[in-house]
Amino acid sequence: MDESPSKSRLSPVMIVVLVVLAGSAMLCCGIGAVLLPPAIQQAREAQKRQQAAENLRQIGLALQNYHDTQRLGQKATEQITELPKNTASQEKTVLHPEFPVVEGKYQMTEEWSIILPGKFNRRIENGDLVIWRPGFTIWVSALNNDKNESKEDRLARLREDVSSDAFDVEDVSEEGVLHLRYRLNEESEDRRIAAFYGFVVGVNGHIQLGIYFDDEGDLEKAKQIWLSVKEAEPS
Repeated sequence: MDESPSKSRLSPVMIVVLVVLAGSAMLCCGIGAVLLPPAIQQAREAQKRQQAAENLRQIGLALQNYHDTQRLGQKATEQITELPKNTASQEKTVLHPEFPVVEGKYQMTEEWSIILPGKFNRRIENGDLVIWRPGFTIWVSALNNDKNESKEDRLARLREDVSSDAFDVEDVSEEGVLHLRYRLNEESEDRRIAAFYGFVVGVNGHIQLGIYFDDEGDLEKAKQIWLSVKEAEPS
């Protein structure tokens, strides 16, 4: 009788080995499934930290570049607008190109005019007229005679409001217009010289001037401007 081919059978030892290997594989897969998400999260957080550090570095560079540019621009402006001293070239002072230029007799309002010794820029700020050039600024406020006071009464009221710290006080009456002026040292961190304040009182109101300059030699110029303010003659 022919015998059928013998079938290969796994020995008990081999079965045990295979079971152990299968269990190890399943265990590794389970451990990997547990450990993989935290590892991925850590990698993502590290990438975010690196990107944030790079962003901060770029911001720092931008701020440094802006600071350097502003500092250089300021130095250039200081060099350009520096007023020449004791020379005839003061009229060459660089004015601001974006503001109107006024000079000579300038009609500030319908009632009041002023004479300017040279070219100045002009602008309106908070309802007041500002006439300036580097190192010299004139702040002008025009007020009406709403209370119908006499010129003498209004001048007396203005004199009462003068600070007790004021010095170099002077009254001038000229062509029917009353003038009052004084100087005042004001607290500041810089070494600015005393400001020049002046009033010009007419029939229909008065003009208040605040004149600020960097050179004490411009005091006479401030006085001339103050005395040059005129009220229009009634038509």
